Parts: sequence; structure tokens; C-alpha cells
Amino acid sequence: MNDEEAEPDPRWWRRIRRSYGLADLIGDDLARTVIIEEMAEADPVRLRAVAGVVLDAVIEIGPSGQLDEWFLDEEQRTRLRTATPPPTRACTVVAERATTVLRPDNWPRRYFDTADVLAASNDIAAALLDRIAMHVKEWPFECPRWRPRTDVP
Repeated sequence: MNDEEAEPDPRWWRRIRRSYGLADLIGDDLARTVIIEEMAEADPVRLRAVAGVVLDAVIEIGPSGQLDEWFLDEEQRTRLRTATPPPTRACTVVAERATTVLRPDNWPRRYFDTADVLAASNDIAAALLDRIAMHVKEWPFECPRWRPRTDVP
């Protein structure tokens, strides 16, 4: 993130950092680099830029509530009776945001076309949101000392 850019919502940024096992004391620039490199691990040359834009989109969109349904369990989702499955909707929101920033005409043709950018954005968004969801499931509250009880059925 550049100095000119607005600071991300600290709750979302902290969750993302912690879901990648990054200590709070690590600087934001280094944390961002580590996260993007891990997100783009499958194909770093092609996916590094996409991963960065997807990360920015999740940080930007997350506080608006548009991704909240991703973190509900199946029973909660069923009660909401949404027409589009929340995970699909969340990925679409993030991928559409990413593709507005990553216009394919800015890329060499050998790397991407519009379908590649959208597919890569969607896949990376799903992986990132899954990772955050696993962290939220394990640590549903911000208190770092809280652990889920395993003795309760």
C-alpha cells in the first residue's frame, strides 16, 4: 500500500495478516509482500499483480458488509435463504472489483485475456476468503487468548 492510499480497516487487515500467521509487529509493507507472494505461489509471474489487487479489493470491500455471509455456517446461510450462494456472491464482488483495476488491455496478451483475469481473480479471492474464514472459525473473537472450548459437545 502506498503512503497516499487510505489506511485499510484495521480489523480486516489484522484478520488477513493473522490468517497468514504474520505477527502484528511485522510492518504492513512486508506483511503485504509476504501475503501476495503466498497468494500468487502457483504462478508468480502471472498472478502477483492479480493477488495484490484482490487483496486490496477484500480490504476495501470487507468493511462494507458485502463479504459477511462468507463467514456464516451452512445452517445460518440456509436461514437467510439467499438466491445466490454467499460464497459465490462474495467472490464475484471481489473479482469484479479486481477486474476494474486490472484491465486486460494493460497486460501483454501472452499473460492474460479478460476471462483469465476474471478466473484468476475469482480463484484467488475464494482462496483468500477461505483462509480468513478458517481463521475466524478458530478465533471468532479478537481476544488473542480466547480458545474455543473442546469439552462442550
